[in-house]
Amino acid sequence: MRHSHWRGAVLNQRLRYLLAVVTTDERPLVHDVIAALPDPELEDAVKKVKTIADSLREEGEARARAELAERLAEFEQRLAEVEPLWKDANARLRASVTQQLQLKYGPLPDVVTARLAAVSADALDAIAERLLFADTLEAALGRRCPHHHTGRRIRHP
Repeated sequence: MRHSHWRGAVLNQRLRYLLAVVTTDERPLVHDVIAALPDPELEDAVKKVKTIADSLREEGEARARAELAERLAEFEQRLAEVEPLWKDANARLRASVTQQLQLKYGPLPDVVTARLAAVSADALDAIAERLLFADTLEAALGRRCPHHHTGRRIRHP
């Protein structure tokens, strides 16, 4: 009698767990499975309940992984769509800053052109701001150029 009581407690525990993890729509299915089980086969009932609970958990995890993969694919697609626009905007900013520097200070040394090609968009923004008030090319660039010191002043037309 005690052995059967213990098995009944285990079954009740598993059933409570199963009912906690299944969705509201799946609960009638679990109740139907439980109702269909004969009393003497408690061990089988426990195994079946555990199998159903494990199966539902695995399905939930699989759905979560699939949803995450779908969201990641959407993000990567959006990034692929935006990246060319970002690169184009940076190229236009670089060209604009280069042109403004050339108009204000004349032809740019190769080292300056190379530096402009390598700096970030934030650095280009900073150069564009300094360019408005800088008297020399070096001041517009934010520091002295290590390979070239011209001290060029503003070229007035």
